[in-house]
Amino acid sequence: GTLAVNAIDSSGAVEVASTGTLTVGAVSSPTQVNLESVNGAILGSDAATADISTPVAHLVAAAGIGGTGAAELDLSVDQLVLQNTATGSAYLNLLRATSLASVELAGPGNLYVRAADTVQVPGVVSLYQGSLRAKVLGELLITGELLASGNIDQKKLLF
Repeated sequence: GTLAVNAIDSSGAVEVASTGTLTVGAVSSPTQVNLESVNGAILGSDAATADISTPVAHLVAAAGIGGTGAAELDLSVDQLVLQNTATGSAYLNLLRATSLASVELAGPGNLYVRAADTVQVPGVVSLYQGSLRAKVLGELLITGELLASGNIDQKKLLF
């Protein structure tokens, strides 16, 4: 099944776990947002606001994070930790300068990043069976490791 997580404006951390797909819209926390979809995906909504707004976001899914079109995940976060445990791509629209602290796509899938500002990669980005496609309006600063079995393309928007 699908669980819609919408319009949460918390004064503390937000934690949501589901066995199915999570559709997220307007989730805000002054500290941290942790979302987990054990067997499904984490998808964005078609709202005019950020799907997630917080200093730190931890996203774990099995079937992809974000999607094309309305399902793209619009993030206003300082630091992002992302893990997809099985098959699925990640489609991220980063609305402010963001640090990709850790990204792991364990199965077949690509990482698509569109960013309005600088993207830092201080940690490890592992794309075991995929490629990175990035359009970054600021700088793409890689000081950690970027491991991909496919291509690494910057300034090329494919979604």
